[in-house]
Amino acid sequence: ELDKRTVRVEPGIVLDELNDELKPHGLQLPLDLSTANRATIGGMLANNSAGTRSIIYGKTIDFVRGLTAVLSDGSVVHLGPLSADEVEARCEQRDLEGSCYRIVFQLAAEHSDEIRRRYPQILRRVGGYNLDDFVSPESFELARMLVGSEGTLALTVDATLRLEPLPVAKVLCTVQFEDVLEALAATPAILEHGPSALELIDRFILDATRGRTQFEPLRDFIEGDPGAVLIVEFFGDDQQELAARLDALVEFLREA
Repeated sequence: ELDKRTVRVEPGIVLDELNDELKPHGLQLPLDLSTANRATIGGMLANNSAGTRSIIYGKTIDFVRGLTAVLSDGSVVHLGPLSADEVEARCEQRDLEGSCYRIVFQLAAEHSDEIRRRYPQILRRVGGYNLDDFVSPESFELARMLVGSEGTLALTVDATLRLEPLPVAKVLCTVQFEDVLEALAATPAILEHGPSALELIDRFILDATRGRTQFEPLRDFIEGDPGAVLIVEFFGDDQQELAARLDALVEFLREA
């Protein structure tokens, strides 16, 4: 439903192929993975994948609007946002789906303090079951428990995903450093300028690609022998506004 900026797909579709289909409509699933030419939606759901623009868009879980899945007893369930009354009705079901709802509710309620204490509040936490989403959920979406579960809870049959508009304009710059520690120290200040992506290339990658014919054309932006490089991207609707933001970042880094 492109007017609602959602798409329903099977788990075998590759991310790049999906985005190729969406591009003529000015839409995208903006999870910019390095493996996008072979990563399937099913794998991304299993791993809760995130990409280079996760500081803007988040992770796969942030785009899931619903899942159809097969439980261990072979029953098919449709998981999506539910009202309080709908959740109560699910919990009263005397089948495996109802049991799943009751168990998740019980775990989240009984161990809420422990979950809050032990689950790290970081942008790209993708390890373990997403129990922290059910401690004080705004809406009870059991689909969020399946994302990142690596296939241990159910078999995904299809997914309804939220889409984003394609950016109109982009600008990019690279920042070179003596070593990784210097690059990491500069990262918080760079993030304050609101980039859409921030990626690190360390000494290992720089050394591994130096002098290799297939990689040399990809290194033509590197000057000298840096120990680390940060690639900073801004995107938006106005090229001039983006250029001004980039100039402000460059000026800040020169003065730092």
